[in-house]
Parts: sequence; C-alpha cells; structure tokens
Amino acid sequence: MKKSFIFLFIFIINAVSQPLFADIQDFKKIIEDYLSVNSIKSSITQYIYLDDGSTEVFSGNYFAASKGFIRIDYIRPESQTIVVNDTGLFWYYNDRKLLFFSEKKSENTGSIPALMNVIPADSMKDIEIVDEGIKFYSLFKTAQVYSVTSKKNKTKMILWIDPVLKIIKKKYILDDTGHEMMKEEYTDYTEIEGIFIPSKIELKARTSSGIVHTVTEYSNIVINSRIEKDLFKFKITPEMKVRMLNVH
Repeated sequence: MKKSFIFLFIFIINAVSQPLFADIQDFKKIIEDYLSVNSIKSSITQYIYLDDGSTEVFSGNYFAASKGFIRIDYIRPESQTIVVNDTGLFWYYNDRKLLFFSEKKSENTGSIPALMNVIPADSMKDIEIVDEGIKFYSLFKTAQVYSVTSKKNKTKMILWIDPVLKIIKKKYILDDTGHEMMKEEYTDYTEIEGIFIPSKIELKARTSSGIVHTVTEYSNIVINSRIEKDLFKFKITPEMKVRMLNVH
C-alpha cells in the first residue's frame, strides 16, 4: 500500500471532529439516528485507484466504536492490522513485522469512515452552522446544504442532506483558505433498525503525493453489538520494525 494512503487515513481520522449538526429542527432525526449508533462491525472491500490507472483491492473486517476507535483486519492482498485508539494510529504489516505509527496529537476523537461517531454535547460551542440553501446534486434531485465551521481552526465542512430521507449525500472538507481537502459521496446505504447506514463511500482527497481516490464498500453490517475494548489495543513488541509517521 502506498504511504500516501496511510497519510490519507491519518488525515481522515484527524479531520474536523466537531459535531456535524446543531439544534436545528430539520436535523433532529439525523442527530438521533447517529447518536444511537455506538458500534459497527462489517466486512469491508476497498478500491484504491492509483495514478498509473491501476486499482488495488483490499478486503477484510472492520470494527468501530464510540470515541473514534477503529480496527481493520485486512486479509487481502496481505495480512495487515490497523488500530486507531486514544494513543494514535498503528498500521501493521503482520508478515513483514513492519509497523507504521502516528502518535495522537490532539484531544479530538475524529470520525470513523461510516460517520458513526458519538457527538460530544460540550463541543457545540466550538462550531458555527450556516444554512447554505437548497442545491441540485443531480438532474432532478435536490439537497439541503449546510456549512459547519470550526471556531478553533476555521476548517469548514459542507454537508449535502437529502431533504426527504434525511441522509447525508455528500461531505466536503475545506481548509481555512477555502481549498477543498477532501470530498466524500455516499452512494449506497443499508437500513438497519430504521437508520440509514452508509454502505458505499467514494472519497477523493489531496495529499502531499497528489489526489487519492478510493471507494469503500461495507457489507454484513451490524450496529450496537458488544465490542471488547481490548480489540482496540495495540502492543509494540521488540521484533517489530517501527516507522514513525509525522503528519503536518
């Protein structure tokens, strides 16, 4: 896997982690739905589109819990373990005993790829939400668009919401100069217990190595099942070759 994709993964989990929604009546159902999801288990298939026109395919098992904890056990194309916990990001190539490690640098828990993070109520004061009006996202479909800006670093998130189903269709993250850093489109969903869980996410993001383009599919999704905390622990042992990752 290219190092740029590892950096992208770090970027995603450390991107704007402020609440996505405020006390706006139109968002009431969405807030309630997402706040009710405390954990996700699923199978995952990920397509990474490279600059040379080729595609790398990764597959395995995905686990996520509140506070932004993530674990991915890739089986294909080789055994890899990814753990995101309150210490940082661990990306381990099991057969090669090679570990990429990025230490956590802030208290923000980040969001997980399927948008299922718990929203801390005390963070509401740190964001500004603006209704940007209704826009077309296809020939005959419209979305209600909201911008969510962090008061701390001026990073802005643009959300396109289906006004009928009350689900997120698109998400953009802009830096403090207004340049687009990341775009996600949610093209498929699985309805579980009345909640629309994104099951296919297309992502494009800028990295120091250029644009990274991926499509991730989630299947066999289970929400709110018990996940032991030990699943998100990672121990560095002497035989591991450790490479530190610094993300600026």
